[in-house]
Amino acid sequence: MDANNAAETKSAEALLSELLESQKKEVRHTRVAMIANVVLAIVLAAAVVTLVPKAMTLIGRMQTTLTEIDELTREASVVAENANTIAESAVELADGASEMIASASEMIGNVNEVVTANTDAVSAAIQKVNNVDFAKLNDAITNLNNVIRPLSEFFGLFSRD
Repeated sequence: MDANNAAETKSAEALLSELLESQKKEVRHTRVAMIANVVLAIVLAAAVVTLVPKAMTLIGRMQTTLTEIDELTREASVVAENANTIAESAVELADGASEMIASASEMIGNVNEVVTANTDAVSAAIQKVNNVDFAKLNDAITNLNNVIRPLSEFFGLFSRD
């Protein structure tokens, strides 16, 4: 029986030794995961700190551009109303030749003013749209994608276990 007890004791010691090694490995894996999470948190914080201000600036520019486009749309509506008024005036002026010639001159002057005024507004709006830096926007999106893709792959490694 002593030989049996000695074999059982060795077997128990071997099991305890294996259990201890397994726990040590788990502790190492847990530490590695913790360090990776800390690094990930730092990278995410850095990304937020650098990308959010750029995105806010871009959003501000886009809001300004949209406001100007809205103003341009209102001006275009006024132009359409003026065009309708001019058309109605032209129908009324068809009754008399002399009145028609005078009204035609006035209508041409109004059209020139409207075209000139709206050309300036359209040019200003187009200039502001052209001032939007799409290259920087694309760079910001690419940078964000470059940050997120490795993080996604990294977390994908832990989800497979």
